[in-house]
Amino acid sequence: MHKIVSGFITCLLIIWCLNANAASKKLLILGDSLSSGHRMNITQAWPTLMQKKLPNIDIINASSSGETSSGGARRLPILLKTYQPTWCLLELGGNDGLQGLPTSLLKKQLTQMIHQAQRSQCHVILTEIKIPSNYGKRYTHAFNQVYHQLAKQFEIPLLPFFVEPIYSQKGMMQQDGIHPSIKAQSLIAEQVAKFLKPIIGV
Repeated sequence: MHKIVSGFITCLLIIWCLNANAASKKLLILGDSLSSGHRMNITQAWPTLMQKKLPNIDIINASSSGETSSGGARRLPILLKTYQPTWCLLELGGNDGLQGLPTSLLKKQLTQMIHQAQRSQCHVILTEIKIPSNYGKRYTHAFNQVYHQLAKQFEIPLLPFFVEPIYSQKGMMQQDGIHPSIKAQSLIAEQVAKFLKPIIGV
């Protein structure tokens, strides 16, 4: 009888530890207005909606409208120290591109953030960003290639630009043609969650 009780307790402890480990996983999303819920309540934004799709992951949305890669690089160290995330999803660079900043600066800042996260034992997922074609073929290509180069260099996952699949769909974009609408947020949440699940192991 004692062995049965002991075995039962051991099983409960194992289950508890597995659940505790699953619940302790944290995903920090550091992005700009594409992730912060531009012109909507934060509860309507895709990172919040994605929490239901990844119930065992604690999602921290530290995105801020207007954020550049330089701003992200300044904020990331304190965010890593405060939340100690398991994963960090970097969705930055769009505002760098819209301001026409040098792609070399973008690459430098993203590289800095990747190093910052890795030093904190945090796994990095990079989000591909694309900017409007009216910035010129040469610049837009060089800008987009930064993400592919860094993903290859650091061997980290690259999330395809999540706005692209919905861009041409009616009602999915706000009037500015840059930010996804409220209607699009659930689709983005589904799209990103599907990409993340095999990576973060849920």
